[in-house]
Amino acid sequence: MSMDEMIEVLARYRYNAKHDADRIKALESELSRLRASSFVTAVPSDEYEKVKAENARLKAEVERLKAVSEAWKKRRLDKVEAECINWADVEKENARLKAQVERLTKAGDAMIDEWWLQLSCPQRMKASWLKEQAIVDWNAAKEGKQS
Repeated sequence: MSMDEMIEVLARYRYNAKHDADRIKALESELSRLRASSFVTAVPSDEYEKVKAENARLKAEVERLKAVSEAWKKRRLDKVEAECINWADVEKENARLKAQVERLTKAGDAMIDEWWLQLSCPQRMKASWLKEQAIVDWNAAKEGKQS
Protein backbone atom coordinates (compact mmCIF):
# COMPACT_ATOMS: atom_id res chain seq x y z
CA MET A 1 0.00 0.00 0.00
CA SER A 2 1.48 3.33 -1.03
CA MET A 3 1.87 6.26 1.32
CA ASP A 4 -0.92 8.17 -0.48
CA GLU A 5 -3.26 5.20 -0.12
CA MET A 6 -2.42 4.93 3.59
CA ILE A 7 -3.10 8.63 4.07
CA GLU A 8 -6.40 8.30 2.22
CA VAL A 9 -7.44 5.31 4.39
CA LEU A 10 -6.47 7.22 7.52
CA ALA A 11 -8.47 10.25 6.38
CA ARG A 12 -11.46 8.01 5.72
CA TYR A 13 -11.13 6.48 9.19
CA ARG A 14 -10.96 9.94 10.76
CA TYR A 15 -14.00 11.09 8.79
CA ASN A 16 -15.97 7.96 9.77
CA ALA A 17 -14.89 8.30 13.41
CA LYS A 18 -16.06 11.93 13.52
CA HIS A 19 -19.30 11.04 11.73
CA ASP A 20 -19.91 8.15 14.12
CA ALA A 21 -19.09 10.33 17.13
CA ASP A 22 -21.63 12.91 15.94
CA ARG A 23 -24.17 10.15 15.43
CA ILE A 24 -23.52 8.84 18.96
CA LYS A 25 -24.01 12.31 20.39
CA ALA A 26 -27.27 12.67 18.49
CA LEU A 27 -28.50 9.26 19.69
CA GLU A 28 -27.51 10.04 23.27
CA SER A 29 -29.30 13.36 23.05
CA GLU A 30 -32.40 11.68 21.63
CA LEU A 31 -32.24 8.99 24.32
CA SER A 32 -31.95 11.61 27.07
CA ARG A 33 -34.85 13.55 25.61
CA LEU A 34 -36.97 10.43 25.38
CA ARG A 35 -36.13 9.36 28.91
CA ALA A 36 -37.02 12.80 30.23
CA SER A 37 -40.35 12.91 28.47
CA SER A 38 -43.45 10.95 29.27
CA PHE A 39 -43.18 9.48 25.76
CA VAL A 40 -40.44 7.09 26.92
CA THR A 41 -43.07 4.80 28.40
CA ALA A 42 -44.69 4.58 24.98
CA VAL A 43 -41.44 3.44 23.26
CA PRO A 44 -41.39 -0.32 22.99
CA SER A 45 -38.61 -1.87 25.03
CA ASP A 46 -37.22 -3.67 21.97
CA GLU A 47 -36.79 -0.27 20.21
CA TYR A 48 -35.08 1.10 23.28
CA GLU A 49 -32.75 -1.91 23.37
CA LYS A 50 -31.97 -1.51 19.65
CA VAL A 51 -31.04 2.15 20.15
CA LYS A 52 -28.98 1.26 23.19
CA ALA A 53 -27.20 -1.56 21.32
CA GLU A 54 -26.55 0.73 18.31
CA ASN A 55 -25.17 3.35 20.66
CA ALA A 56 -22.80 0.83 22.25
CA ARG A 57 -21.73 -0.47 18.82
CA LEU A 58 -21.00 3.03 17.55
CA LYS A 59 -19.01 3.90 20.68
CA ALA A 60 -16.93 0.75 20.23
CA GLU A 61 -16.40 1.58 16.54
CA VAL A 62 -15.28 5.11 17.40
CA GLU A 63 -12.75 3.75 19.90
CA ARG A 64 -11.51 1.18 17.38
CA LEU A 65 -11.09 3.85 14.70
CA LYS A 66 -9.26 6.14 17.11
CA ALA A 67 -6.89 3.27 17.95
CA VAL A 68 -6.33 2.56 14.23
CA SER A 69 -5.67 6.25 13.59
CA GLU A 70 -3.13 6.44 16.43
CA ALA A 71 -1.45 3.23 15.24
CA TRP A 72 -1.10 4.64 11.71
CA LYS A 73 0.30 7.90 13.09
CA LYS A 74 2.81 6.07 15.26
CA ARG A 75 3.80 3.77 12.41
CA ARG A 76 4.37 6.71 10.08
CA LEU A 77 6.34 8.65 12.71
CA ASP A 78 8.49 5.59 13.40
CA LYS A 79 9.19 5.24 9.68
CA VAL A 80 10.08 8.93 9.30
CA GLU A 81 12.33 8.74 12.36
CA ALA A 82 14.05 5.62 11.00
CA GLU A 83 14.63 7.37 7.66
CA CYS A 84 16.12 10.39 9.44
CA ILE A 85 18.46 8.19 11.46
CA ASN A 86 19.60 6.44 8.27
CA TRP A 87 20.29 9.78 6.58
CA ALA A 88 22.27 10.95 9.59
CA ASP A 89 24.40 7.79 9.40
CA VAL A 90 24.91 8.27 5.68
CA GLU A 91 25.98 11.87 6.17
CA LYS A 92 28.45 10.87 8.91
CA GLU A 93 29.95 8.17 6.69
CA ASN A 94 30.09 10.61 3.77
CA ALA A 95 31.95 13.18 5.88
CA ARG A 96 34.36 10.51 7.12
CA LEU A 97 35.10 9.34 3.58
CA LYS A 98 35.60 12.89 2.32
CA ALA A 99 38.09 13.54 5.12
CA GLN A 100 39.91 10.31 4.30
CA VAL A 101 40.07 11.18 0.58
CA GLU A 102 41.42 14.63 1.44
CA ARG A 103 44.05 13.15 3.79
CA LEU A 104 45.17 10.59 1.20
CA THR A 105 45.26 13.21 -1.56
CA LYS A 106 47.50 15.43 0.57
CA ALA A 107 49.77 12.47 1.33
CA GLY A 108 49.94 11.61 -2.40
CA ASP A 109 50.74 15.22 -3.26
CA ALA A 110 53.50 15.27 -0.63
CA MET A 111 54.95 12.06 -2.05
CA ILE A 112 54.90 13.49 -5.59
CA ASP A 113 56.56 16.71 -4.36
CA GLU A 114 59.31 14.65 -2.79
CA TRP A 115 59.82 12.69 -6.01
CA TRP A 116 60.06 15.95 -7.99
CA LEU A 117 62.79 17.07 -5.65
CA GLN A 118 64.59 13.77 -6.17
CA LEU A 119 64.28 14.06 -9.94
CA SER A 120 65.88 17.50 -9.84
CA CYS A 121 69.00 16.15 -8.10
CA PRO A 122 71.07 14.13 -10.64
CA GLN A 123 72.85 12.10 -7.96
CA ARG A 124 69.46 10.93 -6.53
CA MET A 125 67.74 10.02 -9.83
CA LYS A 126 67.22 6.35 -9.08
CA ALA A 127 64.55 4.80 -11.28
CA SER A 128 63.57 8.24 -12.55
CA TRP A 129 61.42 6.93 -15.42
CA LEU A 130 59.28 5.00 -12.89
CA LYS A 131 58.86 8.08 -10.72
CA GLU A 132 57.99 10.21 -13.75
CA GLN A 133 55.30 7.71 -14.73
CA ALA A 134 54.00 7.63 -11.14
CA ILE A 135 53.72 11.44 -11.18
CA VAL A 136 51.77 11.35 -14.46
CA ASP A 137 49.51 8.57 -13.12
CA TRP A 138 48.92 10.42 -9.83
CA ASN A 139 47.93 13.66 -11.53
CA ALA A 140 45.59 11.77 -13.90
CA ALA A 141 43.99 9.95 -10.96
CA LYS A 142 43.38 13.24 -9.13
CA GLU A 143 41.48 14.47 -12.18
CA GLY A 144 39.42 11.28 -12.24
CA LYS A 145 41.13 9.88 -15.32
CA GLN A 146 42.68 6.50 -15.81
CA SER A 147 46.31 6.36 -16.86
